[in-house]
Amino acid sequence: MDTQDLVHQSGSDNTPGIQQKIFYTTLENVVTLPKPVIDDSASPTGTFADLVTIMDDIVVKEPLSSIYVTLEEGELKHVGQGETDSMSFKNSLEFAHPGSKAEVLGFAQWVKNNNIIFLVPEVDGQVRLLGNRAYPAKMESAPGSTDKKAAGAKKTTFTFQSSRKGPAPIFKGKVMVQGVGGAPATEQDLELV
Repeated sequence: MDTQDLVHQSGSDNTPGIQQKIFYTTLENVVTLPKPVIDDSASPTGTFADLVTIMDDIVVKEPLSSIYVTLEEGELKHVGQGETDSMSFKNSLEFAHPGSKAEVLGFAQWVKNNNIIFLVPEVDGQVRLLGNRAYPAKMESAPGSTDKKAAGAKKTTFTFQSSRKGPAPIFKGKVMVQGVGGAPATEQDLELV
């Protein structure tokens, strides 16, 4: 792959953050989990964008579930990791969910050892995929608190991580739910902003 210019258009939108609704499923529920357009940095063709852009559809047995994220309490991050000539990326998703109701406490217990795939819509509408077949997203921590003060924050803050060749890729495909008994797959409307 040849070198390429990295430019930024002055005045273009670059609003930070993730949306208040993210989506998840177990790796076992995923029938088809596509890879980026070009999945090898040593490819003689393609663009930098091809390395982190998934155009094909994800196919699942059952629809994805959603999680409400407290406004401005969610973030998707990436950082390089590893030794010289053996670098990869650690991608992490952190989000807060309010309250200490049975559902959030039960989710924390259920998800702690599960293999998860997340779709994370950014504020600008770009959707990122966290987790892959080799390294599904795994819970790293989930501290929760009732807080001490009336002006505090009663919440659980979840952190999930997944490693891959690069930052969590951009997902431009559709989520298709497999049909039952030979019926065709149907698109799951994620109602993205």
